[in-house]
Amino acid sequence: MRQPCTSRSRWNAKVSDIMENGRWNPTNGRVSMQEIWDNIPSYSPNAAVEDKKGHIPRHAFMLWLATKQRLSTMDRLPASIGLIDKTCTLCREEDEDHRHLFFRFTKRVWESINEKTDLHWPLVEWNHLVQWAASNIHRKNTMSMIARLIMAASVYYIWQERNRRVFRMQMQNSHYIVNEIYQLIRAHLSCMATIPDSVKL
Repeated sequence: MRQPCTSRSRWNAKVSDIMENGRWNPTNGRVSMQEIWDNIPSYSPNAAVEDKKGHIPRHAFMLWLATKQRLSTMDRLPASIGLIDKTCTLCREEDEDHRHLFFRFTKRVWESINEKTDLHWPLVEWNHLVQWAASNIHRKNTMSMIARLIMAASVYYIWQERNRRVFRMQMQNSHYIVNEIYQLIRAHLSCMATIPDSVKL
């Protein structure tokens, strides 16, 4: 795997590499989400879900982490942290893990997305949803690309909502999240010259 880098510094840059005229210059060591995403290999079993055409880098990267169950959900926190409440902040009913986070609470999100679009997601648990997506939205056509955008945006906004509740003690309901996803995808598609006029969202 190639290492993502900026034009002025390496991914594994040392402190001395980001000093300029004796002063700290963090831009020398800054790596964009676009660079990180562009350097992730696309040969995993879920490569179809991770297709990079028309992607939104921060959303696609979050989806990539979620498909590999590498988001820092409560169940993945090390025992050395001590006693912590592992209850899901979205529902306050079950412990938080990838399966719960992207199915129990997000069931309402998937249902609302189904109502707003012509894309019909199966209401299954996270691992099965990823497998279904890899098998059903792998084609190199516009609707498959839109489906991938929606899936990535849904994961991104759900994770953002989770973090908002954990770290800021603030919350939004599922209707707000669905509307944010819907409006963002519409705006993203409107900027893409390759989208046929027949596609409506």
